[in-house]
Amino acid sequence: MNDFWDVNKIKKVLPKDYPFLFIDRVVEIDLVEKRIKGLKNITVNEHFFSNHFPGKPIIPGAILVEAAYQASIILCVALGEDSQFKIDYCLDKVEASFFSKVRAGDQLILEAKAEKLTAKTAAVRVVVSVSDNKCAELTVFLKLNKGG
Repeated sequence: MNDFWDVNKIKKVLPKDYPFLFIDRVVEIDLVEKRIKGLKNITVNEHFFSNHFPGKPIIPGAILVEAAYQASIILCVALGEDSQFKIDYCLDKVEASFFSKVRAGDQLILEAKAEKLTAKTAAVRVVVSVSDNKCAELTVFLKLNKGG
């Protein structure tokens, strides 16, 4: 299934706004494979670049973790739309490996795939890349609340 979510639909799922919204668009949703692909455009005027690092701005790892967390929530909601999943926004834990820097002007590609999904928990693997260069790989563990 190929579908997309624009920023307005994303904001209905993630009660966040700039500067804390780290998914600009969901460009693919595959319910059979239990995966999504999201995008985040990184601009030089992002608030975290002012001090990280002056003259050589790179995105902090914590921002990549948050972006992966947000992609995981969107995936769980997309998979559970028929059953009315409500995400408690409870991040249980994250396992992360970082491989390369993300700089101003890059476009993050976040590919999230559910590895385990129950009514109460989810384990989502998220690969973060720029073009074909893998920047980070994370497993995000969430606590879910199924119901309205």
